[in-house]
Amino acid sequence: QAFQETARDDRRQKEQGLLELAALTGARVMRAQYNPTPLFEQMERELSGYYLLGVQLGPADRDVERRPIEVSVARDDVRIRARQEISFAEEESSQSVDERLARMLRSPFSVLELPIRVATYAHHDVATDRMRVLVATEVAGDALGPLTFGVVLRDADGRAVWTGQQTVDDDPTYTANGPIIESSFQVQVDPGQYELRLAVVDDVGQRGSVEHPIRADVRSNGPLAVGDLVVADRSATSSVVEAPVEARVSDGRLAAYTELYADSPAVWEQTQVHIAIADHATGPARAQTTVTFHGDVETSRRVLRYDVEVGELPPGRYVARAHVIHDSGEVARLHRPFRIIEAP
Repeated sequence: QAFQETARDDRRQKEQGLLELAALTGARVMRAQYNPTPLFEQMERELSGYYLLGVQLGPADRDVERRPIEVSVARDDVRIRARQEISFAEEESSQSVDERLARMLRSPFSVLELPIRVATYAHHDVATDRMRVLVATEVAGDALGPLTFGVVLRDADGRAVWTGQQTVDDDPTYTANGPIIESSFQVQVDPGQYELRLAVVDDVGQRGSVEHPIRADVRSNGPLAVGDLVVADRSATSSVVEAPVEARVSDGRLAAYTELYADSPAVWEQTQVHIAIADHATGPARAQTTVTFHGDVETSRRVLRYDVEVGELPPGRYVARAHVIHDSGEVARLHRPFRIIEAP
């Protein structure tokens, strides 16, 4: 009898942490006696039916710290696993915009009231030997301008190397998925790996935040190096490329842009860039062209900007690829997604 009680206590201690975690998350502990395969199959079936639900706060919802929540579906013989209660953060209406931004930038969790997408483009600044990083942002949902952004850039050791704040009051761009507000800014940093954390608050207090890794470096092989590939709608591109999070091409011409850096001007004589449009990063080319350089200009930096005709392709999602070759050897393979849309 004493042995049975000891074995039961040992099993309880081993499972105590799992049982507490299951109770907090609305899950359950499944035990495998011999063959665990049926349990993994059951987990796969349950995970395939995962949905994310949002809860809109009402005026009186913050009267208590926690409220029960129930999720059900109009199907028989279905077991629902969901949270059984929801808790509320402290009231933020009395906080200033700066305080809300600072709180989101410190938090390890993202805020999803305003969906945010981010894309970054890194190129070498020859004059300072640092990296120019262009950060493009896209805020969707029911954002109401003006938007106030807060940004912190941390290095691989977690130290903040750059912070900033800006207000954007641009008109929204209307897409098939609804209106979005686009903006961009640029920072200069030393080459290396970084983590960007960006937070935004709109005019009525809606918030959003996102984390994004940044590789601030060029791709190099031998005497040649290449920056990131930028693609944009040709009609929206001037002498200065305004890089979007994802290009939307409506007039049949895609502008491709990147920068190349050489040890000496003689390197350009043996350099080519093959630009291709495909359905995905490794798919066959649907449209392609080759750019050949000449060494008649005494410079160690070249800007490649080339327009690719994509008017024959139907609307949809595509990938632009740039394959940089020097002296029959590969220097870099770059790719960037974009969309072809119907002309407005």
